[in-house]
Amino acid sequence: MEPDYITRHFHRLVISLEEDPNIRFHDLRHGFAAMLLSEGISLKVVSDMLGHSSILITGNIYARVLEEMRAEAISKLDMLLGKQKASKVAGVEKDALALKNEA
Repeated sequence: MEPDYITRHFHRLVISLEEDPNIRFHDLRHGFAAMLLSEGISLKVVSDMLGHSSILITGNIYARVLEEMRAEAISKLDMLLGKQKASKVAGVEKDALALKNEA
């Protein structure tokens, strides 16, 4: 088998599907890893699946995806804490109203 056999056939497939001819076979690997990470699959599992010798390699390559995940986690935490704070405030107001009605 020729070294670029898969690459050439992949390129023909991409063109036949009228997709961007600049898509490389190796881009599938990056897409696969990025999708797994964005779905919350652990860095260790993704690293193992890609055959990386260390999660540091995976972390360095997919740092952008991990940053996006970190930002999303912070946003969700802010929302959760905001809901808890609003719930506590509502509870205090409810308790104050109950005390006022008792008086």
